[in-house]
Amino acid sequence: MERVTSSGGFVQKANKVLLIKLDSAKYSLPKGHVEKGETFEQAALREVEEETGVKAQIIRYLGDYTRLSEENDGTTVSKTIKIYLLKQIGYIEKVHDEKSEWVDIHDAINNMHFEQEVYFLNQILSS
Repeated sequence: MERVTSSGGFVQKANKVLLIKLDSAKYSLPKGHVEKGETFEQAALREVEEETGVKAQIIRYLGDYTRLSEENDGTTVSKTIKIYLLKQIGYIEKVHDEKSEWVDIHDAINNMHFEQEVYFLNQILSS
């Protein structure tokens, strides 16, 4: 099975985090594939900026998780997602059509699409 890596981050502002609202009324961390020649950190910052319009800075690495994922071409891959805690340093016009919104961290914990991402939200809460 092919292995791929994605990278993303939780942008935190006070008691809220910036998330992508999915059609299922659930939320997801802004994230995406690491491009050739790009570091995990660069990919996380690029993906957050593209998907939310927020320019961010890395505060710290939170960790990673691996799950099976279906790619756009229909193949199933083993995907590792690298996750960072970020802070907003600016704003640009969004590149993609994802609907991003600031969500209270407690509401986010109860409404994440990927359960593995709840672990990292709890890390943010406890720090």
